[in-house]
Amino acid sequence: MLVALKRLLFPSRTPLDHPYSALPADLSQSYFALDILPDSCPPNDSLSLKVEPHSLDHRRHSLSILGWLSDARVVSDATIGLSDGLTVPFALSAGLSTLGSSKIVIFAGLAELIAGAISMGLGAWLAASGEVKAYNSTLRSTQLFVQRSPSTAMKLAHATLQPYLLHASSPTNIAIDVNFLALFLMRFHHNLPEPADTRGAWLSAVTMGGCYFFGGFVPLVPCK
Repeated sequence: MLVALKRLLFPSRTPLDHPYSALPADLSQSYFALDILPDSCPPNDSLSLKVEPHSLDHRRHSLSILGWLSDARVVSDATIGLSDGLTVPFALSAGLSTLGSSKIVIFAGLAELIAGAISMGLGAWLAASGEVKAYNSTLRSTQLFVQRSPSTAMKLAHATLQPYLLHASSPTNIAIDVNFLALFLMRFHHNLPEPADTRGAWLSAVTMGGCYFFGGFVPLVPCK
């Protein structure tokens, strides 16, 4: 329940850095090249801009240590893990301390920490994996809709842009690339940002479970 509440309060907001990565092979090419020939440069000095598709985990792999610590998902997982870890084991240790045996308090507290960390980590992984599956399912249906009815999809994109115009009579003759149309509808019509990938799900599980164990281990230190 706490994991579901966390997903509600801290939704994933991963930007679509590489829109072509989520499209099937028939909608996007595997290689794109753009040659720029400015007037001031001779033909032999042409500039080539190459853009290659990236997988969904490109952003996670390119994050630095500072970026990882400032990630909203990591911060929310760590906050929930630490708060639960400081609450439940502390109450258990306080109750078992009336028995007068520090060994019982330590072993019972460690057992609860291990079980709680596994439970919290598994819940975080299931929640993050569910987000990915739901997003991919909606993305596939949207891509199929764009392939079968591109004109209807274009009208839906114009209707999505209509509330952002200054006046209702403003023109909406905006050229939208079909390759980006599915991702545009996902982001602005369905209001579904790209979630974390499988590696992000494991990272969420490790972060929440590890912080739960660390937070619950603090009340056990005086028992030693």
